[in-house]
Amino acid sequence: MASLSNSHQNSNPQGTSSTKPSDQSHPREVSIQQALERAEENYNASRLPEAESICEEILKAPPDNPAAIQLLGLIAYQVGKHDIAADYIGRALDIQPDWPEAHNNLGIVLHQQEKLEEAVACYQKALASRPTFAEPHSNMGLALQSLGRTEEAIASYQQALAIRPDYAEALQNLGTTFRLQNKPEMASTSYRNAINIKPDYFEAHFNLAVTYTTLGRFEEAANSYRQALIVRPDSIEAHINLGVTYYNVSEIDEAVKIYRKALELGTDSPELNCNLGGALQK
Repeated sequence: MASLSNSHQNSNPQGTSSTKPSDQSHPREVSIQQALERAEENYNASRLPEAESICEEILKAPPDNPAAIQLLGLIAYQVGKHDIAADYIGRALDIQPDWPEAHNNLGIVLHQQEKLEEAVACYQKALASRPTFAEPHSNMGLALQSLGRTEEAIASYQQALAIRPDYAEALQNLGTTFRLQNKPEMASTSYRNAINIKPDYFEAHFNLAVTYTTLGRFEEAANSYRQALIVRPDSIEAHINLGVTYYNVSEIDEAVKIYRKALELGTDSPELNCNLGGALQK
């Protein structure tokens, strides 16, 4: 799923500032722009209270600044306050209705709220303002996939990739759609392409391993899980799946080691305990 940030598992909401001061800007406008830049710097560094405080200061004086309002929405999203996030971003769009990044961001928030049709409508508005904006195409693909409109989802991912061929998240999303369609060869190609672009892409490594398992290519699956664990060493699910893969190719000692490593990470999964018990009895 897409997540809010200034930079897409799935796509990320875009930057907050809508304008830059020109050389002829009024001193107060320059001051507001500088404050917005400080707020964005704090947001990007995950200093959310500081970013929020700066935005609130900006909004104490009229007129309402849409960039500051939207940034408050992104901050609210980051702390799980999705209703508040949607309200802030909607207010920003009331002021600046042709802002494609804000429509895309609102779509992401609505998707998290499982308001999928509304999310699709937001992505369409973003694309109406900027047809070459790749992120809404990919994000709309996610929403359409969740709605069961698979062919439309694939078309959306392909549109995103036509605009940005190096869009790793769109390739990962397309791969997952192919995998769910029981097209593992096409899925594996998409995942590998995503990894070539973004070598530390955990989800692509993990899903490629799942796809290789479907194809019965267990050695390649094990290698992909190992790559996933290099990126995210604390992934219990990747440890468990790697253990199962080792078990399937009769590498029982390796399976036991991996299962015990997962236990060291603090999980108390019944599945893990069952798998470890079965491996120890071999």
